[in-house]
Amino acid sequence: MSNKPPADGQSTEGLRAGVTIDLELLGNYISSKLPAFKSPFTVKQFKLGQSNPTFLLIDSNNKKIVIRKKPPGSLLSKTAHQIEREYAILKALRANTTVPVPQVYLFCENLDILGTPFYAMEFLQGKIYPENTLHDVAPDQRIHYFESMIDAAAKLHSVDYAKIGLKNFGKEGGYYARQLNTLYKVSQAQAAVTDSNGNKVGELYRLPDLMRYLLNNQVEDMVTLVHGDFKVDNVVFNPKTQKVIGMLDWEL
Repeated sequence: MSNKPPADGQSTEGLRAGVTIDLELLGNYISSKLPAFKSPFTVKQFKLGQSNPTFLLIDSNNKKIVIRKKPPGSLLSKTAHQIEREYAILKALRANTTVPVPQVYLFCENLDILGTPFYAMEFLQGKIYPENTLHDVAPDQRIHYFESMIDAAAKLHSVDYAKIGLKNFGKEGGYYARQLNTLYKVSQAQAAVTDSNGNKVGELYRLPDLMRYLLNNQVEDMVTLVHGDFKVDNVVFNPKTQKVIGMLDWEL
């Protein structure tokens, strides 16, 4: 077993099996919309898996831009692939708040370019840690990274979403009940999984009782913006300042 730390979250690789991109077509489109980026381009795919495929484009002057697209084919989730929603919230937050998010440049619905809608955004030069242990950070320094994450989340939760144009962004209220019901369905699906002998995993102990209790004893609902998957490998840090410079992966 290797003690080698996992790859940095900004590590890239060649396009994965089954992924094809007409780089000339994409490059010409990007250059026409964003003249600061010059053809020809090279393209890499980010190594860490994303529900929405994410690519790094590098232009002839070594300038970098990130492309994030909706997956092709039938989608398993109705919510996790709404890149239109991702683009809208990133644009609103960047323009109206100090919440650390990358700048978004454009949204493209022309299916001829990449086969599915996509958006282009700023590449944030920094560090993404793929595990909560912050493997290569000195133990006495890790607290600064986590405190910066708390500060970033607090900034987001303090945003008046209506004032930045997100009044109709999503449902108001009922968040806890929706989350409980969604996770209950996930747990039921997991319980129905069978092993090699056909035996079901089975339901968690007293899960129906727990659901009834939680639904009947919810805390008061306060509507605010939240990041649905806020964790270490979904933020970019500046390792020199130990501050969060970007919150990524807004699909949830």
